[in-house]
Amino acid sequence: MTATEHTEVTDQLEKAPTGGFVFWFAIYGGIVLWLTHLFIVSSLVRLSCNTHGRTEWAAHAATVVTAALTALALWLCVRYLREAGDGEDVGTPWGRTRFLALFGIISNAVNILLIVAEGAYVFLIRPACG
Repeated sequence: MTATEHTEVTDQLEKAPTGGFVFWFAIYGGIVLWLTHLFIVSSLVRLSCNTHGRTEWAAHAATVVTAALTALALWLCVRYLREAGDGEDVGTPWGRTRFLALFGIISNAVNILLIVAEGAYVFLIRPACG
């Protein structure tokens, strides 16, 4: 390996993400956002009963915002996956990034489905207030 090739390989490895808010948001953001959505929507049930459904807009807003942010996290994971050249089994920083990006893609996709399914309950099921 020549000195130029060694420098190029070293530069590529140094460019691999090693952490930071954006990286970890991309990987784990969907899980946190789904739990946040679940907490918000379940907390609004009694308030919706007390106001006879006039606060449903808050549940819809929570669904839209958390689904959009989860979609952003999914997009970031796809971008990390495209940037990662090494396979997961190589043991390089890019291999680790590729593995985490794949995990994030699967996790964020599932969490988007969960958020949308929970949001559908606001339209379909009216709480039995009593």
